Amino acid sequence: MQKRYVSGQHIPSGYTGILRFLGKNSYEIYLTHMFVVYLFVRLYNTLDLSGEWAWSLYISVIVVSGLLGNLVAKYFSIPFNNSLREKFKKVNPKNQEGS
Repeated sequence: MQKRYVSGQHIPSGYTGILRFLGKNSYEIYLTHMFVVYLFVRLYNTLDLSGEWAWSLYISVIVVSGLLGNLVAKYFSIPFNNSLREKFKKVNPKNQEGS
């Protein structure tokens, strides 16, 4: 299976797309999810919602956290990581092909 994946012959299942999306952005989701949780808890308390809303709010927190994590990755983490890698290549040109 690993050989097929590396060679590009492996096609990932469409059923795992959400899990791959969350996994790809897991660090950014981890860093930002508490802002979303705080916002939804405040919304829950302000609107004085009953416990029946808990599951829908839980799913909403996961979705919004995933989207926020994706935005942070796309516009901050990935560009910053790329710029650090370019800077490192200039500082240590001997290690360019080893990474």
